[in-house]
Amino acid sequence: MSLTLKVPAADAGSQFTPAPAGVWPAVCVSITDLGTQTEEYNGEAKTARQILVRWELDTDERMGDGRPFALSKKYTASLHPKSSLHKLLVSWFGKAPSEGSFDMSKLLNRGCQVQVIHKAKQNGDIAAQVQAVMPLTKGMKAPEPGVTPFVFSLDDFDEDLFGSFGDGLKKWIAKSPEYQAIINPPPKQTVRVVPAQAAKAPAKNGNAAGFGMPREQVDLSDDLNDDIPW
Repeated sequence: MSLTLKVPAADAGSQFTPAPAGVWPAVCVSITDLGTQTEEYNGEAKTARQILVRWELDTDERMGDGRPFALSKKYTASLHPKSSLHKLLVSWFGKAPSEGSFDMSKLLNRGCQVQVIHKAKQNGDIAAQVQAVMPLTKGMKAPEPGVTPFVFSLDDFDEDLFGSFGDGLKKWIAKSPEYQAIINPPPKQTVRVVPAQAAKAPAKNGNAAGFGMPREQVDLSDDLNDDIPW
């Protein structure tokens, strides 16, 4: 007597080929603002602004459709010396960013070396992850990107660019209060200006205190021209 078991068809996840492990030349192709996200860490909810940095890899292998492999890594949008983003820039540039602000668009088209490692998921699939980012060694050239590099910011929302994202990334961004404020802007506040009453002519023998003299009109034009934040 035999026992025959049915082999289930492979799902989409098991058909996905991860980027090969190793250290590869790479180029930064996108910086994506994820907005403020709340996640649980060690049993405690943490809320912070996040960004997603993406690199294209110059590997020996290519994806099934011929495109180069690409990997992304999420960072808290903070340049505190202990932050992961600060450590990334120090490792990549070889020095800490100067005090003040740092223009993240400087990362676009910038070459580096990315160390890729493999980790097993709970379902048994293998996932490729960015372990470290290092500068190119002397004589190495940055790979040419296969896509048009971009920066996406919720502070300067590009609807067409957002529409080009995959559903997963769009849902991720849509959870942020910054995105919700864009699609559901607060109502504009209307300032009602009451015209000043016409002043009565002072009495012929007006008193020294000036009672009855016209009031100084308040100019609210600056208030009316205040920029609405969204």
